Amino acid sequence: MLPINSATRTPLEDEDTAAQWGNVQRRPVRRIALASAFEHQAVAPDQSRLDLTRLWQEIQDLSAHEVDAGLVHLLQRLSQLLSADGIRWELLASSQPGNTVCVASQVFWNLQQHNSADMTGPELSLTLPMRGGMRMHFHLMRAQGAAPFTEAHRATLELALAGLSRWLNWLTLSHGPALATGPLPPHQRKVLLLLLTGLSEKQIAAELNLSTNTAHQYVTSLYRRFGARNRPSLTAQWLGSGL
Repeated sequence: MLPINSATRTPLEDEDTAAQWGNVQRRPVRRIALASAFEHQAVAPDQSRLDLTRLWQEIQDLSAHEVDAGLVHLLQRLSQLLSADGIRWELLASSQPGNTVCVASQVFWNLQQHNSADMTGPELSLTLPMRGGMRMHFHLMRAQGAAPFTEAHRATLELALAGLSRWLNWLTLSHGPALATGPLPPHQRKVLLLLLTGLSEKQIAAELNLSTNTAHQYVTSLYRRFGARNRPSLTAQWLGSGL
């Protein structure tokens, strides 16, 4: 585990640091024009390669604090690219053999009407080892009677995720630095994602309808949890999480 340090910071110091460091990704965010969730078309191999390149660009154009929106978009695009009727994402942690905990999960259905009981057709699963003892699991589903997934589908899924390894590490880190510290409580995670936008503690307090003192306590707790002395130290962890 990283050493635990904390530092008392004044609001002025926090604002100065935010001005110096800003967002983890400083370039302006290009808003994604999401494709319709119900455009379910088979694509040729050449088109698949173009779609992968477009997907990588769309996700990488997002700032680190937009991981939740990016996850929804990733699942939507993967389901379309691989002609899946549904896809489930899970972030898993195992403190000991046989004891697996789901830290976070998200499901996307590529159907206007769906019933999980109908998802008894072909399946495709892929699990990725992540930092801090975590595992990221992707499970694609098709309705009963649909054509099976092929090795080409698996290879496409592996390639799509390999091109997003840095961003997937950001997504994992947003739920806590390591298995040993446990997942972040929802309120701390909101503060963390706002810290990554470059907002000062005063601005975070206003955004979340908190007192300045409460926001400062949350920020200090986050520094302890991540073993960071201050915002630059926390940012450095984020920038290095994909290496």
